[in-house]
Amino acid sequence: MDKTIQGRTRRRSGKAADALPSERAAQTRTMGWGETERSDNLAQRAYLNLRDKIISCALRPGQSVVEAELAREFGISRSPLREALGRLEEEGFVVEDGHNRHRRVAGISPAGVRQLYELRSVLECYAANRAEGLIPTKTVVDFERQFDQIRTDLERGDSRTILDTDFAFHSIYISRCGNQLVIDQLSRLEVHLRRLWAFVGNRIEHNMLALEEHTRIADAMKNPVPGGLAAAVGAHVLGVGHRVAYFVEECDLPY
Repeated sequence: MDKTIQGRTRRRSGKAADALPSERAAQTRTMGWGETERSDNLAQRAYLNLRDKIISCALRPGQSVVEAELAREFGISRSPLREALGRLEEEGFVVEDGHNRHRRVAGISPAGVRQLYELRSVLECYAANRAEGLIPTKTVVDFERQFDQIRTDLERGDSRTILDTDFAFHSIYISRCGNQLVIDQLSRLEVHLRRLWAFVGNRIEHNMLALEEHTRIADAMKNPVPGGLAAAVGAHVLGVGHRVAYFVEECDLPY
């Protein structure tokens, strides 16, 4: 996967001397049962806030990350902020500019999108093969009942219902694959996928196609034949990846 998706491992830095008084107090405050509040609580909150901004595209791909501005916005010093940025760099959301060593939000490229969905396809097809024949029909039927409402919403130009249910639908077979490493890896990919969806916006025709692909996946769950579910899942995931890569190419991003 290229550098727009993958992050480089970075050593986390920050000195206690840089902390604000409120941060130093948080590092030493005694909690119940003799515990002490973790000194990285501020870094964790900064990490979650920053990640939300990146996933929602409030911080756009390629946008410079200005530590002083973010520290003021979050009301913290730069030490926990730098720790949060280090985590985001490891996860591929932030990259370091090789020219001036400043950080920026990771870009989104058509090649990176294709690689992301190729990886997703490999993992989800594996999960689908492992879960084939283990999925209760009632579970599938419960989701199928939502398809009519999703289709009606899409016809009105509203994609929220399909986006809200997408990962839950895929989890029907992912959660039954019996491999926690695969489940964890797909969970990590999910946040990158959500960022892509926020970036490309409300694409009704694409989401209509995705709904029809979900219908075929549901049919394969209810009527299992060897390899049938994996074939339906692979066609869907790679189809979505191809379409999203095209949308990104349309944007003609300079990075």
